[in-house]
Formats: sequence, C-alpha cells, structure tokens
Amino acid sequence: MTGIYFNDPSFPHQPYADAVQSAFEAAGMGAVEYYTHDTERGLGISYLWRPSAAKEGGTSLQPAEGTYLGHGVMLLWTEEQGWGFNALDAESDPAWDSEDPVPVAKFADLDDLVEFARLLLAGEPDDASASEREWQHADALRAALRDRAGRVSR
Repeated sequence: MTGIYFNDPSFPHQPYADAVQSAFEAAGMGAVEYYTHDTERGLGISYLWRPSAAKEGGTSLQPAEGTYLGHGVMLLWTEEQGWGFNALDAESDPAWDSEDPVPVAKFADLDDLVEFARLLLAGEPDDASASEREWQHADALRAALRDRAGRVSR
C-alpha cells in the first residue's frame, strides 16, 4: 500500500480501515495518509487526500477553483457516528467545526465508499446516492467492537 500510515493492529477496526484503503488503491485513488485512532468519540479511521499527494505516494487532488478541496479533504469514520467528511485547512487540520455526513451505512460496503470518495475527490459529494449496504465483515466488526467496549469499561 502507498501513503503514510499510523495504525494500531490491536484496534478491532484496523481490518476495516485496511480493507477500505485497499479498495481506494484498487480504484486508483488511495489516500496519501490514513490512520486508525481512539478519540473522545470512540474508535475512528481517517483518510486524507491533499493536492501535494503525488509526491507523498498517494493520489493527488486536482481541486477546481473555489472549491472546498483547496488544501485537501478528509473522509473519516467513528464508531459513534459512522462516516463523515471535512475539508482540510493549510495545516491539514479539519477546516469545518463538524463533519458533513456521508449517506452510507455505518459499516459501509467498500464499493459504496469508493463511489463516495470518487465524488468527494471530484468536489461533488452532494451527488452521492444513499446506501445501507454493509461491508461483508460488518457483523464480525460489530462483535469485536462490543467485545472491546466490554473490556474497556471493566
């Protein structure tokens, strides 16, 4: 896989994060950076694309003049809220106070995420169709997240 990764193999959502990045790469639009994390909103995954990405080993954005894509974009997942996206500022931090939701299932099917990412990178996320299809291993991921939550709360 290309790009920069900050991942923790002990996280139960790491296989989902890796599968999504592999699907993005197979579609020719791998994130320049992706990582799993544990935040105040629970476990999460972040995928970043920036205009400078080609020299960093990922897919470069070609932002249209005046779009939110000027400094890049982030697609993220949290166990609490599911999928969302946010523009990036010049320091690659989220530019907006909150993420816009992505119209996919919480444990979205990889094809649905690839299609949304394609629209997002084209500056057209509002053209996305809603889908409730889930990743083929969604039930196992749910079980692993429940198991982790039980261990953490003890």
